[in-house]
Amino acid sequence: MPNRLPVIPCENRHLNKLEAYIAEMELDGRNIDAGEFMLIEGPTRIKAFGRIKHFDGYDELCTLGVVKDLRHLGLGAKLVKALCQASNVPLYLVCIIPDWFKTLGFEICSNYPEMIEQKRLYCTNHLLVETPYVVMKFVGLPTEN
Repeated sequence: MPNRLPVIPCENRHLNKLEAYIAEMELDGRNIDAGEFMLIEGPTRIKAFGRIKHFDGYDELCTLGVVKDLRHLGLGAKLVKALCQASNVPLYLVCIIPDWFKTLGFEICSNYPEMIEQKRLYCTNHLLVETPYVVMKFVGLPTEN
């Protein structure tokens, strides 16, 4: 079961494949730094990956992807939870799937740092999708019943 694999730090050896997935999934691949990424890796390939970019006083969760044939198995949620736990300052993201992120402790917000607005504008103008981008802020992992 893929969901039993651990979330691990990205290493430089992963970068070529990671960059290929980022391009394939049309994610933000600017200024890639292995130290910002965490991933889930199986015996033969990277299965999921995500990034925390650090700014002065806040972080951004971004460049999150799950390999297409492994979606809906819980890998994305597992990775997001690990990334959220790795941040100890306000955490924001720009996305087109707010309902999914709401289940992981994020809320749509209208007050956020200027760099996050710049990211929203970058996504809107360069990562073209039909769904509008929104900004969300992490408010805490949901408690499990």
